[in-house]
Amino acid sequence: MGPPSRYTHLASEPALVHPTLTPKPVDEDVDTESLTNSEWAKYHLMRLATTSSVDDFRTCASESFARQVNITVNGLHLSRDLYALQWGAAFGTSGDISFTGSVETPHVRVPMLQNAALVGLLYDAIFSNSGDRLDSVSGLVSPFNVSMSSSINIIIAEDKSLPNSTSDRRRIFSVNQVISDRNGLLTFPLREL
Repeated sequence: MGPPSRYTHLASEPALVHPTLTPKPVDEDVDTESLTNSEWAKYHLMRLATTSSVDDFRTCASESFARQVNITVNGLHLSRDLYALQWGAAFGTSGDISFTGSVETPHVRVPMLQNAALVGLLYDAIFSNSGDRLDSVSGLVSPFNVSMSSSINIIIAEDKSLPNSTSDRRRIFSVNQVISDRNGLLTFPLREL
């Protein structure tokens, strides 16, 4: 079987308990430079989960994703706009996200990317629907909750296309995500609402 890999070693160590990051409103300045890559990823995913409209999602996405991002959800490639449907923006109300595990591998060699890191996260999320957008898809009457579990692997790297004046030039260049609705109401990726 060979010697244990660093991934096995990291998984066997007790996890450090970090305080839960509370996302701040989009219009506030947040010093993300001091965050580790996994903290940075959690912070930005929480911001995406707490958006309440597609416009808010687009604002958060521009601060989180590279312009040319590769997004795969449950084996299917998605555009950035279609990816918005997988988050709270689709449900018309913000959600609550809870991270249950994380792994970070800094200094990954990825062609054409500098200072790349791989971050893997496990999370559970609940989105409440108080509108009628999900009613047509699910056939249920409002309001109801969508409870989902997900594992997500993200490649974060320095985005050289951003101006030098940008304080934190890290962006997400690749997303590979598996999402499931624990209640079996929805099948991801969502295509339209």
